[in-house]
Amino acid sequence: MKDMDFNLSKNIKGTEKKDDSLVVDDYDEEAEDDSAYEDSSSSSNSGNNLNKDQMTKMMFLVVGAIVIIFLLIIIVMMLFTGSYSYEDIEQVMVNAAESYFKSNPDSLPAGTSSVEITAGELSNAGYMKPLEKYVPEGSVCTGSVNVQKNASGYLYTPKLDCGDNYSSIPLYKQVQNDNKTVTSGYGLYSKSGNKVFRGEVVNNYVQLDKTIWRILKITASGEMVLISEGYEANAQGWDDRYNQVVDYQSGINTYSTSRIKEGIEYLYSLPEDSEEAEIILSDADKTKLVSFNLCTGKRGKDEIGSDNATECREVSKDQMIGLITVSDYMAASTDSNCTTATSAACQNYNYLVNGEEWWTVTAIKENTYQAYTIDTDGEIEIKNVNNYANLRPVIHLNAKVLYKSGDGTEANPYTIK
Repeated sequence: MKDMDFNLSKNIKGTEKKDDSLVVDDYDEEAEDDSAYEDSSSSSNSGNNLNKDQMTKMMFLVVGAIVIIFLLIIIVMMLFTGSYSYEDIEQVMVNAAESYFKSNPDSLPAGTSSVEITAGELSNAGYMKPLEKYVPEGSVCTGSVNVQKNASGYLYTPKLDCGDNYSSIPLYKQVQNDNKTVTSGYGLYSKSGNKVFRGEVVNNYVQLDKTIWRILKITASGEMVLISEGYEANAQGWDDRYNQVVDYQSGINTYSTSRIKEGIEYLYSLPEDSEEAEIILSDADKTKLVSFNLCTGKRGKDEIGSDNATECREVSKDQMIGLITVSDYMAASTDSNCTTATSAACQNYNYLVNGEEWWTVTAIKENTYQAYTIDTDGEIEIKNVNNYANLRPVIHLNAKVLYKSGDGTEANPYTIK
């Protein structure tokens, strides 16, 4: 828009000089003429200033209209030309699926089964626009949402496939892409059908809503076994019941009836707005977990092996939270001298050592009142179960949970959608 110049000019003619004799006599008349002239000039200036103000206002109105039109064009382009990120599109599908199943609850899966609904079905039902309205120009995509029932509700998992441009990826696959399987040194090993992290420095940090976790292993089905990295105010005894065998309140080292089982299940049950204890899992976190069979068999102090063969002779079924077995702790060390539960070498080259004392789920086979702890140096110790140590919960993350960001380092942990 061109600048507009407003130049106002006046040519005011002076009056002719009068005869001196007439100056006094004509003073009042000349003053009146000057007054009239000034009134006229003032009126003219006021009119010009008014025109100037009107034109300035008009200029602002025109500029404002142009800005509004420009913003409307951007909005229309976003709505109709696919200016959504791929993550935005995934969320659009999830929101549409949640609305659909809220209106059609009979279509939700029962038990631990799952159902899948496509973006096309959601579009035809009026819960979202056709998928091509969202995708960036040049992308051809297919999409769907998987809905799975679990103990804490329903997990809605989007799947967006845009060929080479983008594809939704489960966290466990991203972790395996980032950490190729190794046979020596620190990293991800193949062990007993699982992918197991071993060594002192490994990139296996995961950030959930409330807590940082470490990936112990990835099961053959893609479930990720996580152990909490931080410590909450949750130190307690493994058990404190009266033990008939020793005739004392030494506790009983049977996990299924232990106080420690009650303690970790209590931590799991707390809603995220609870003020009773520090929360380790949000309500949203819980929808991303799956139940598992926790190996709770007792282990002799001289038994060899780190494959859970001993611990898994007895299991607690369908658990949502548990503790680490001695075998899983031993497997995290790359020291070849870590062969039994009492091998001091198990503290070497082991990322699970972090200066705190905490309980394992494994009790000792030789008696009824002791279980294994990990001490502050990382050595496996045998302690009476009525002693106190920290809890370090273990959970299983659903194989369907999607990767969002991160590389698994402490500074940049994996995050999930």
